Amino acid sequence: MRKMEKLFTELMQTVGISGVLVLTLNGKIIHQNYLDSELEEQLSAALLHQFVDTLGIVQEADIIFTRRRIYVRRIPVGFLLVLMLPNAPIAMVRLQIDTLIPQLEASTKAKGLKRFFKFRK
Repeated sequence: MRKMEKLFTELMQTVGISGVLVLTLNGKIIHQNYLDSELEEQLSAALLHQFVDTLGIVQEADIIFTRRRIYVRRIPVGFLLVLMLPNAPIAMVRLQIDTLIPQLEASTKAKGLKRFFKFRK
């Protein structure tokens, strides 16, 4: 998942960003990167699984708490969660994610024997 880490480098450098998580629709962690070690301890796999279950058909959500903010975006593989401080520039985060999604789709596509065959419609 080194490729994913490279994709999220610019997003992680944005002021106020504490971490990025990519989860499957089942709540399994595909990628995680935290700037704050305290967050890593607080987020358990069971908690994330429950969180994804409650999201249901949500496409995009901005959840604001007293000391944290979570931006959730549905992506082809599942969900992208951006953990940040309440004063983080959400417009900049959304813009960066909009540019990341096509790259993320390309990096998660399976490469197999399909590339050798041409399918007729």
